[in-house]
Amino acid sequence: MRIVFLTNSYTRTATPYIEKLIEARKEIVGIFFLKTIKLGKKDIRRILRKIRKYGLRHMFMRVRETLNVKSRYVIFFILKKMKVSKKTGYNCVEELLLDYSLNSYVVGDMNSPESVKVLEEIKPDMIFVCTSSQILSRDVLRVPRYGCINIHAGLLPKYRGPASNFWVLFNKEKKTGVTFHYMTEGIDNGDIILQKELMILPNDTEDTLDIRLAKLGSESIIDVVEQIEKGTVRRIPQSEQESSYFPQPTNKQRKLLVNMRAKKS
Repeated sequence: MRIVFLTNSYTRTATPYIEKLIEARKEIVGIFFLKTIKLGKKDIRRILRKIRKYGLRHMFMRVRETLNVKSRYVIFFILKKMKVSKKTGYNCVEELLLDYSLNSYVVGDMNSPESVKVLEEIKPDMIFVCTSSQILSRDVLRVPRYGCINIHAGLLPKYRGPASNFWVLFNKEKKTGVTFHYMTEGIDNGDIILQKELMILPNDTEDTLDIRLAKLGSESIIDVVEQIEKGTVRRIPQSEQESSYFPQPTNKQRKLLVNMRAKKS
């Protein structure tokens, strides 16, 4: 089973999943990274639009998080070259690749003809997507023989969208989870393969949920791969009546959540 993994560059969420695939000796034929920081004219206009909508604080936090992970990677890389590093866990997939020889590709647009051509040459049987900032086109979705599988932080069909960790906290939910589902051209609306629930702790934040959900979900990725290999997947269609979609929160909503969590603690 030839596997491709797609994630954003310098994010930690995908790392436990790829580690589990490596441990189980699954054939990873490519890891695709989407650039998260780009500075072309179109990208600058896009960033300015997001600042106006979500506030400067949110954008600063996103950039700071990426740069923080990237700086840790640089330190990890230097230590590896000096042969003094100790394997105590990876902060991002890029660090993992220093220990494992896997083909990797950095792309600005996964839907570009160039990216699609590379995928077609690799001929993956399935593509896993985790923390991707881009909606995949039909041209990408049709490439893998067994489809594209998204790893969504949330219990679909509720909390579709890019910021489910924020919204489960904002709406004071008692639990959240991880959903593996087949991808379609819609947003988080394909048939469910597997779900795992996680109780939300009083002191949880978006970041702690991100870490805990990645650990929880990674324990099931081999089960998902083997179900697909054996053809034993029991596809569960999502109920549109029970579905909900939440966009990126505004700056005002983020401030409200900070105040809510501060009062709770």
